[in-house]
Amino acid sequence: MRVSAVLEARSVKAEISDNGIGIFSSIAHKLGFPDEHDALLQLVKGKTTTMPEAHSGEGIFFSSKAASTLVIRSHRIQVEWNKKLKDIFVSNRRHVKGTHVQIEVRRDSRTKLEDIFSEFAPQEFDYQFSKSRVQVKLLGNKYISRSEARRLVLNLEKFMLIELDFSNVNNIGQGFADEVFRVFTTNHPDIVVHAMNASPAVGAMIQHAKGALK
Repeated sequence: MRVSAVLEARSVKAEISDNGIGIFSSIAHKLGFPDEHDALLQLVKGKTTTMPEAHSGEGIFFSSKAASTLVIRSHRIQVEWNKKLKDIFVSNRRHVKGTHVQIEVRRDSRTKLEDIFSEFAPQEFDYQFSKSRVQVKLLGNKYISRSEARRLVLNLEKFMLIELDFSNVNNIGQGFADEVFRVFTTNHPDIVVHAMNASPAVGAMIQHAKGALK
């Protein structure tokens, strides 16, 4: 493993890299996901860990909220959290061995750790990590099937409040919407699911699915 850190005039940067089996490959193999992209989707939700006896799986989630930028690259997948753009980007890159992490914190950042924890582990949930926000676009800009919906909500039963961000999602099918907003919520009545940034077409399909609950 290689670790380096640099203190610059405007930011603090650190890099960590190793030549292991790769973070996404490890998650997929140990938790039984079909491929590394599925492992990535689970990772960004939070509470995904291959060693529950050693760590909670919360570290990357909260680091991605605290850092100005956080980049994780392994094999052909790169994921970048960008606080300035308030977005997450996934891209396919040239294959690299192991896992490579880059993190940057701007020295003028006004982000406070207590604010992050108060949002995702608030007093109302007894200060437990009970809220997750998922960018639905991570697996594409169009979702049709119930199987896609089940991939999206997998393991979200660990949370009490779920925010699904539909930015850059152009379309969803009736089966997808029904599986998320009727079947999942019916099976987990104590969990609140909010849709964010949905286009008119996506929003209409979500409301149709919610209407079936009445």
